Amino acid sequence: MKKLMLVAASFVLAANVNAQVAVVDTQYVFENAKITKQVNEQILELTKQAKEKIKKQENSLATKQDELKAQKAVLSTDVYSQKEETLKQEIIAFRKNFKEIQKELNIKNKEKKQEIAEKISQAVDTIAKKKGYEAVISKTFIMYNKESIEITDQVLKELNK
Repeated sequence: MKKLMLVAASFVLAANVNAQVAVVDTQYVFENAKITKQVNEQILELTKQAKEKIKKQENSLATKQDELKAQKAVLSTDVYSQKEETLKQEIIAFRKNFKEIQKELNIKNKEKKQEIAEKISQAVDTIAKKKGYEAVISKTFIMYNKESIEITDQVLKELNK
């Protein structure tokens, strides 16, 4: 698919020999943008909070399990079995909650990365319109380009505004 897009872009540009073309290293921009660092810090904080919450729940369940084991000798078999079943249900709920928290963190991470990608695209669009470029190609698809058509630093500056 990528090769097809590159071939199609080449044909379009070949039709207009004087076309103004620029190249941007979107991966570099993504990794070095201020917004990426801010988002990473937010995700780290959310992950830290989630870990603390999970650790508290985990400790609570471990304490309940220890208390139940200590009471085994004094409780009747039926009461012990009932309490053991209740604890098992709490553990199942804990595991389900843990998976939900992981899923939410992954979704937030993907959403934030998508927002950054959109902002990079907007920055590229702004620069392309300002400079009159007819095409801006990602460096991912290019093996060589002249430094004169490289706009990566400009995009990074625009994004960091």
